[in-house]
Amino acid sequence: MKSDVDVVVIHDDIKEHSLIITNLKELYNNVKLIDDPEEGLNFVINHLTRKTIVILDIDFGNGLNGYDVLEKIREHSFLVEVIILSAQDLPGTSLLDKIHQLFGLEAFDYIVRGKVGYDDLLIESVNRAKNKIKNNIASAIDEWVIENNEDKDKPIYFSSEGEAFSLNDISNEVRNQTEIGKDFAEKLNSLTIDLLLRGKEKL
Repeated sequence: MKSDVDVVVIHDDIKEHSLIITNLKELYNNVKLIDDPEEGLNFVINHLTRKTIVILDIDFGNGLNGYDVLEKIREHSFLVEVIILSAQDLPGTSLLDKIHQLFGLEAFDYIVRGKVGYDDLLIESVNRAKNKIKNNIASAIDEWVIENNEDKDKPIYFSSEGEAFSLNDISNEVRNQTEIGKDFAEKLNSLTIDLLLRGKEKL
């Protein structure tokens, strides 16, 4: 069964008929190729409620580069997994500094395009990113909503101002990394740890 995680390829040197796109479409329902970094960035930002993996080039010539795109994605969300696919190899101090910058912005992986077997490495990396996404809180909420559709609009969380949020609302808040979403995730993590420790005491 194909995955419902979206894969957005923002790269100006990959074509629709390329092996990378073909391989991805065999595994994922929604694969979109965009060759313009600004258009790609806008697409990702406008679809933050989707579970998304971005495959991102570094050098687009003029305008935005991959570092700019990743930084701007991170201004909106840390739940989008970003894999860098670049022809730039690792040697060189300046590039190494940029690699540190990328991972400081939580890039998931860096793959050098053109090396032997890089396409297999990319698919492996995308699959690992998919598993990470599937295990985050927003995805767990989505799975609950799918299995318990009648509960999706019930209020489950109230802000300090008394505003009510349903499961659907909270999923969007967490995926968009709003203050409400971050607060909910923090409290849910604390509650989960507390329940696990209480359960351990009973054993």
